[in-house]
Amino acid sequence: MRLAFVGFRHPHIMDLYKRAKDHGEVETVAAAEDDPATREQLARDGLVKLTHSDYREMLQKVDCDTVAVGDYYGRRGEIIIAAMQAGKHVISDKPICTQIGELDK
Repeated sequence: MRLAFVGFRHPHIMDLYKRAKDHGEVETVAAAEDDPATREQLARDGLVKLTHSDYREMLQKVDCDTVAVGDYYGRRGEIIIAAMQAGKHVISDKPICTQIGELDK
């Protein structure tokens, strides 16, 4: 599986990121974070190799099977919908969506 990550502002995503990196049948192909402070912190900590600062660009340019979403609650729905509209499978922490309109989509 070619797995791309979007958002690192929810701490649970780090466990999945580490497990994906260690799994022989999963290739981490991209990691996007649009929040400048979070990008800076991740760079300082050296835990994630970010490839994109805009997840929309990542979805257009990166060949992946699945998108793992680790952004905060209010952002997940928008990202998940965009990933599914791009034909990707999605894995995310809960809640998936926080707005009724997103849930309907």
